[in-house]
Amino acid sequence: MPFGFTQIFGVEILEGCGMTEVIPYSMNPNDAKRLGSIGKATEGMMLRIVNENGEDVPQGEIGEIIVKSEAMMLGYWNQPEATAAVLQDGWLYTGDLAWMDADNYYWFVSRRKEIIVRGGSNISPLEVEAVLYQHPSVKEAAVIGVPNANCGEIVQAFVVLKAGYAISKIELKEFMSDRIAALYRVIHRTYLQPAPTQETAAELLDLPFSTYRRHLKAGMTRIAEILWQREIS
Repeated sequence: MPFGFTQIFGVEILEGCGMTEVIPYSMNPNDAKRLGSIGKATEGMMLRIVNENGEDVPQGEIGEIIVKSEAMMLGYWNQPEATAAVLQDGWLYTGDLAWMDADNYYWFVSRRKEIIVRGGSNISPLEVEAVLYQHPSVKEAAVIGVPNANCGEIVQAFVVLKAGYAISKIELKEFMSDRIAALYRVIHRTYLQPAPTQETAAELLDLPFSTYRRHLKAGMTRIAEILWQREIS
């Protein structure tokens, strides 16, 4: 997206990462940006990448980014349990999964709560969606995990095709086979839909149209969840 934006508008995007609980904790340097990276730690920020036990992971391995800084929240108002869950020993657990390269650039993978756990393996919906978006027929895509008795969760994709385009589920899976790891190709079900109007999608989600437009990706994911619930009900 940043490359396409620059081509259209002639303005470069510097990617970074932050959250309401803390000011942007990483940013690409103006003179040394790396496309796709969320950059390096910003001034005054201490960053670590840790595993589920709070232990630092080796360089190149995926873990959760935790932050320590004077420019972060003291806690959630009147929510001591929620505060204790994310603030531990002075470190803020961001819920952002990422890895760091040899030059201390961070590469975002997914939000921890969005990770699909299939048979003990972690699958990032964003990585699967990124491959789906490479197909010229795909307008929008959302990937979610749904409960499964054998695997814990299975991968399910909801794909909206561009107007005038057509592709079968088999063709789409074959397209993905050369572009993504075998683990990520295990998509249990793929919904292919003609492109709806945004007004129709907003109506399905019972959202004001203006709200849907501001949260398009969240809307796509919610549509996928609605379709799943309709199937099992």
